[in-house]
Amino acid sequence: MVLGDLREDGKGLVGGAPPVAHDIAQSVMRRAGVDPSEHYRRLVVRTPPEPSVLAGLGETGSPDDGEIAMRWLSHPRARGRVEAIRAWRRLGVTRRTLLVPLLEDESAAVTRQAVAILRRDAVVDAAALRALLSAANPSHVRFAGYRLLTGGDAWQRLSTDLQLVADPDLRLRGHARADLTAWLDHEAATAYLAPGRDRAAAFEYLVEEARPVLGEDKTRLLRFHTGLTPATDRPRLHHSA
Repeated sequence: MVLGDLREDGKGLVGGAPPVAHDIAQSVMRRAGVDPSEHYRRLVVRTPPEPSVLAGLGETGSPDDGEIAMRWLSHPRARGRVEAIRAWRRLGVTRRTLLVPLLEDESAAVTRQAVAILRRDAVVDAAALRALLSAANPSHVRFAGYRLLTGGDAWQRLSTDLQLVADPDLRLRGHARADLTAWLDHEAATAYLAPGRDRAAAFEYLVEEARPVLGEDKTRLLRFHTGLTPATDRPRLHHSA
């Protein structure tokens, strides 16, 4: 790789290059009297810019460059969208709702980046997130919805886990079961949850539906720590025909 290559086409670094490679390239540019941020600003106007250009802009630019990175959230290449999101985050852009459509991106790498940012704030409506769990969606889209729902309050987290403990998707049900176990083992004792009447009815339905998967001990603990009445002699709840 030579400096001329970087100046002319922006392909001196591939999008997946390790951070040290970017650091070396930027150091080379500085020694040659080139401001890396200006270099990337010149290249980012190309349609579409190389993913490495978006990565470089995120690493060397200023908050004012956030709007430039935002334009490429719809980059035609998945790696380009990933690097646009990363640049957007590094440059301090706060309009996180613009990432919501990317939760349904065809690339799992893109949805992971969107989730990583959106989990910091409850900016997505829970109903919209529940829609992502639809079995009609690709597995990675469903998992994005799961990750954001379980990042909410305890009721939302537990309800989501219970909904998915018997899901056909191996990854989803595995995470749901593990998360329920983690909550019972490490958080339940200090949660002090007390459901209202409407919430209790809906939550109890989910608990009893999950009983065959959870087993009697976990079901009993879950009912106790979430303030449900004892299930002794309580009839099993079933889906309506």
